[in-house]
Amino acid sequence: MKILLSVHFILWTVIYLIAGRYGYIDKLKPFLYLNSLYKGMVLTFLIHFIFTLFGLAISRSKSPLSEMIEIYRRLIFNKRQIKVAIFFILLVTINSSLYTSFKGIIPKINYFNFDLTLAYVDKIIHFGISPWEISHIVLDSPYWSFAISIVYTLWLFAFWWFVCAIIFSLKDFRTKLLIISGYNFIWIINGSILALLFSSAGPCFFEYVVDGNNSTMFAELMNRLELHKLYFESKGYSFGVPATIMQEMLWTAHVEDKTEIGAGISAFPSMHVSVCMYMWLVTREYFKKFSALTFVFLIFVLVGSVHLGWHYAVDGYVSLVTTFIVWKLTQRLMNYAYNVHTTNTCSD
Repeated sequence: MKILLSVHFILWTVIYLIAGRYGYIDKLKPFLYLNSLYKGMVLTFLIHFIFTLFGLAISRSKSPLSEMIEIYRRLIFNKRQIKVAIFFILLVTINSSLYTSFKGIIPKINYFNFDLTLAYVDKIIHFGISPWEISHIVLDSPYWSFAISIVYTLWLFAFWWFVCAIIFSLKDFRTKLLIISGYNFIWIINGSILALLFSSAGPCFFEYVVDGNNSTMFAELMNRLELHKLYFESKGYSFGVPATIMQEMLWTAHVEDKTEIGAGISAFPSMHVSVCMYMWLVTREYFKKFSALTFVFLIFVLVGSVHLGWHYAVDGYVSLVTTFIVWKLTQRLMNYAYNVHTTNTCSD
């Protein structure tokens, strides 16, 4: 336990040192998400309650109220679970808040210097073709853009349910700490440190951050997405391709220098892909019946990140590798700590 908590503090210290070095330490908000996480937990509990009650009703439980009480007594309403939940919620809150607030200062320290490089790397490793061209040839219908955008948007809810499921599961504390620690580490290592070193905005913002003739490299992609959005608007649906609306909101927040929930622009490496990869790695090992679902979701998000202009393909590829490495290193640290503890206990 001490080793993994020490790694948390080391990573957070690195974030503070970097921010302080460039005079942006006041921009870091370690409790930015506290209120939102509290509200999210309450809403999640209510949704879970409704679905559980509905499930008991369908199964024609003889005593649904008694079963509900027993379920929540085991999952939430006991001293041990409450203490453990508060501990992990605080751990996730601080980590997520530092990630988001640090993300906002990345372009101030290193202003989107790698977009052109990443765009060229994409072409090189895909034999001279931009990956988005492939996805739009295979998935050329506006309805594909709509479906992919919806799935991509569901990512937020997917990883939130994942975190809640881990925190309130009946797994032992050691397993929970392992999973939550790895989850937190990928946000700081991939989403903060690597994101700073390889600062980039992504194809959807390419024209704003790259000068000269190269600035139009992704103009056709964005025009296609705009046409897909206009297609749905002509049918009376204003949210046909939600990604385009979110991209406009993100750029506005960036220009206005807002430090708020969900703000900040960073393409490399892809945190959408990183989190999906992590969910698959965890479910493959600890929740096998969900591993196929998380794998399919990972593929959808990987393709969607390119199709919708959020990321270069290499952003996702690197995320797959770095997330795997972080997960394995976290497991090794946990095993090392456990072996040391066991050895010391036996010696005593």
